[in-house]
Amino acid sequence: MQNADPGFLHLKTNVLSLDVVGYTRMMSENAINAVTALRQCRELITHTIDAHEGQLFSEAGDGFLIAFSSALQAVRCAVSIQKGLRVEAKEAARKSIWLRAGIDYGEAISDNGNLHGECINRAVRLQEACPTGGLLISDSVRLQLSGDFNLRLNSIGIITLKNIPKPVSVLEVEIPGADVMSQWHDLTQLDVTQPVSGFGGRSALAVLPLENRLLDTELTYVADGFTDSLILALSHMRQIPIIDRQSSSAFRNRDLAPLDI
Repeated sequence: MQNADPGFLHLKTNVLSLDVVGYTRMMSENAINAVTALRQCRELITHTIDAHEGQLFSEAGDGFLIAFSSALQAVRCAVSIQKGLRVEAKEAARKSIWLRAGIDYGEAISDNGNLHGECINRAVRLQEACPTGGLLISDSVRLQLSGDFNLRLNSIGIITLKNIPKPVSVLEVEIPGADVMSQWHDLTQLDVTQPVSGFGGRSALAVLPLENRLLDTELTYVADGFTDSLILALSHMRQIPIIDRQSSSAFRNRDLAPLDI
């Protein structure tokens, strides 16, 4: 006997995933301070969600999932939250709580107000790949942004996210005043003397596809994963443009002579 149709509601939605950076470590250092900071962070998040017509449909510890009918509202909400946390940290003159954020768009199933679907999984994976205090969005979100959107988007490239079958085209939203990858500042001393056209006179770096030299060809995906991760990490160096994965992949399986450095 077949199960009856449960009558789930299918809808298209933009999902914002937020997660506190290093919350486990914060708890181990001072549980009261950590919980107090999380409470203040939650107040900022819920107030900002209401202002941007979002719906908080899942909250687990230090993680939040919010649905928006509008991609513009979703991005504006995430940026507003990140800015708000920076203002609070500056006013408190002490280290505050920080978030990672990711947004994806797609079809979801609603079950008594809770949402399920691959777009939720993608949003969570984008959040996990995001630098501290930043925001990553998928190309499906970018395609919905209207002319009213005035923040700069930097292409990260097409990357493979954990447990997501299809690669995702990812972009980073530049948040004014953000300094989320300050550990890369010393790399501005690199001697790059051959500028690439189209980058405002700046040089650009390209990560060529890493080669699997093991006998087991089924492990090629490991080399691809390292390549994607390296491109993603280097892309957060705002001082030096990074060629996207799709362009670099054109050199796959080519016999290229190594450079003498």
